Amino acid sequence: MEDAIRLIIILLFIGLIVVAIVFFGIFFLAPLGNVGGLLGGKSTSTETVTLPPLNQQTPNGNQGQGTTPPAETPGQPAETAPATSTGNQTPGEQTPSSGGSSGGTSITGPSLSSGDYRLISQSGQIGQDQIPSNAVKLTVSSTGFSPVVITGQAGGIITLAIISSDDNTHVFKFDNPSLSSISVGVGPSSARLLTFVIMKPGIYGFHDDVPGRAQAGVVGKLILN
Repeated sequence: MEDAIRLIIILLFIGLIVVAIVFFGIFFLAPLGNVGGLLGGKSTSTETVTLPPLNQQTPNGNQGQGTTPPAETPGQPAETAPATSTGNQTPGEQTPSSGGSSGGTSITGPSLSSGDYRLISQSGQIGQDQIPSNAVKLTVSSTGFSPVVITGQAGGIITLAIISSDDNTHVFKFDNPSLSSISVGVGPSSARLLTFVIMKPGIYGFHDDVPGRAQAGVVGKLILN
């Protein structure tokens, strides 16, 4: 009888140990793993961000900034952002460029005329708490963009929040020279908004235009369907 009681006590003790181990793993080790990821600091994201469908996009690309985009019809260039047409590129053509994507090859995308794109607005320096909900947060550092791929629909209003995550200045710029007006510089540890429309589907490469950054891999792509 005593042996049976002793065996039951041993089994209960083992069961308590197992429960304690499971509890420790769920409520202590898992949160520590998350904290470690945050403390690592360096982003290795290859995430693709997809913009909402056209019927879900808000026409105000500077929501929360107290400004409204010009009333031009999409496809007409804004008066403050005159555009020029290259007119000599094949859709999807990749052109060697010292300021383009990784390896010195820029992804220019389709040939664009002045009616195929429009800069709507760009903000001054803002805090991250001022970034509107419809903006895609595009973080940039000397090691790269995050996310590196953004997908959406041609003809939709796109608002990017360019965020510098280090102590360096960065310049967001498209590889396509026709889109040179759709660019913005952002200071160390600050953010700015860039709102624009591109009417033609295609793959448009972008890069950090500070010398040497594109060759170091600070590049990304905007894919419009």
